[in-house]
Formats: sequence, C-alpha cells, structure tokens
Amino acid sequence: FNKDWIVWLDTNQSGENQLYAMNRASGEISKIKNCEYNKPQLRLAGDNLVWVEQQDLNQDRLYLYNFKSGEPVVLEIFDNPTYGTCPPSISEELLVWVVPSEEDPDNKSFIKVLDLSKALSADLAASSQGQGGQPANQEAEAQEAGTEDVPQEEGVDPEILDPKGFAIYPATNGKAIAWLDNLNPSEAHLKLTLDNGKTIIDVDENVARPYGIGDGFIAYMKEDNVMAYFWELDRYAQLNKPGTKARLTQGGVYGNKVVWYSAENPNDKKDQLYISTVEKPIELNLGSN
Repeated sequence: FNKDWIVWLDTNQSGENQLYAMNRASGEISKIKNCEYNKPQLRLAGDNLVWVEQQDLNQDRLYLYNFKSGEPVVLEIFDNPTYGTCPPSISEELLVWVVPSEEDPDNKSFIKVLDLSKALSADLAASSQGQGGQPANQEAEAQEAGTEDVPQEEGVDPEILDPKGFAIYPATNGKAIAWLDNLNPSEAHLKLTLDNGKTIIDVDENVARPYGIGDGFIAYMKEDNVMAYFWELDRYAQLNKPGTKARLTQGGVYGNKVVWYSAENPNDKKDQLYISTVEKPIELNLGSN
C-alpha cells in the first residue's frame, strides 16, 4: 500500500488468485485481473503497480498497471525460470528488471531501466489517438488464447544497463540502482550504480536478501547484521548493536527509515520490531593543523 492505493491478492485453496485494488480516498474497490498459476509478488509506487505472473509451465510475464489508464500491459516475456521468478523493482521515477543474455543466460544478464514518466506520457497520448491497449474483453480473450502482444511504444524503450556479469534481484529508489551478482548469498556481491552502469560500486560480499535503497544509503543484511553503506562517503554503519542478531524486513527501506527486527531468540513468540532513522554520518575534515 501507499498513501493512495491498497493492492492485494484474494486467494483460495483451489489456487485462484484475484488481484484487487482499493482507492483509499474514495474506498472504491476494483478488480485488476486474474492470476491463475501463482501468487505474484506485488510492487507498488505512486499510481503504478508491477508484478511477474506465471502464464504457463514455461512462460512468465512482467506486467505494469497504471491506475489512471486502467489496463495491465505486458512489458516482458520470460522463458527462463531464474529471471521469470525474479520480482522487478519500482519507484515513482523508474522501473527496473533483469533479463538474460541470449549468448550466456546462466552467467550474463542485463538490467532494463524504464523511465515511467516518459513511458506513461507516450502511452496516454497513444490511447487518446486510438492506439492504446486492447479493450478489456479482447485482452481477456487474448490472455486465454495465449496471444497477448508485448507492447512496443515508440520512444519509450527501456535503457539497457550492463552489470558486467550476472545480475538478479534489482532494486532502485529512482536514482541509484543495485543488484546481487549470485543466487547463492554466501557467494553474492552487492553492486550499486549511480550513473546507469558507467561506474559500478562493489558494496559488500556475502550479502543476503532482502535489501533496499534509501536516501543516500543502501541497507542490507550480512551474516546476522543489518548494515548501511553511504556511497558519497564510502562509509559503513551497523544498525543493530554489536553482538546481536537482526533481520531486515522485505520492503523495509524507504527515505531515511529502515525497518528491521531482532533475531536474538527464534523461539520467542513475540517479535521485536525496530525502526531506525538513518542520518548521513558527519564527514570530518582533518586538516594539517
């Protein structure tokens, strides 16, 4: 949820998944679509919702839904399960997702970066000229037949970021973009770029999910600690006290806040949840005097 919308999956034991949204201002509830084969991870920012949905045993699709246009649009089709099960990341400015290299899909990836303001402006302009998406009934028929077309809007192709290797589980705050370079946390490096891949910062190694990008820092888990890296100063901080164990929450990094919980006693029936306000460390200017 955010300040304007709440989105959720209504599921049952038969495997039926209905994707709904509620307008928080009006209280109106609307159905977005059916998700037949899996329970996709939803990502919401502003008026945009994204998710990856299983189409059949061999295919997954990346959907973008804008609440103003009111139609789900397919942005990518995956036939590689490693990438098809990887959720995208969205901010109010950018949408990022990973795709395999055709030459070496197991060891080489690319990150697609879509400027949402440009894409949605072009999409709404095309819709006003009668060039938008299919009507709802035709879209439903196309989904059932498996013949949905991937939209190719002129002038809004995503930029391609080359991570110089394998990339998985991307994240963005609209300015910085980060990713892991291995599916195995014990071998994964956390990478970060501020200039669309021209410069890649190797933040840390042996990094586990989840992680997130805040204002001027990236928060992540390493071993039993919740860490923060400030890229402007190239400095690190630990949010939990030394000698304690902590876990970062999914989606728990936003602005200058980090939400995490204590992992000291797994058998404790009560969870201890913490919210840290992260401030930029003071940069000391030590002169010769």
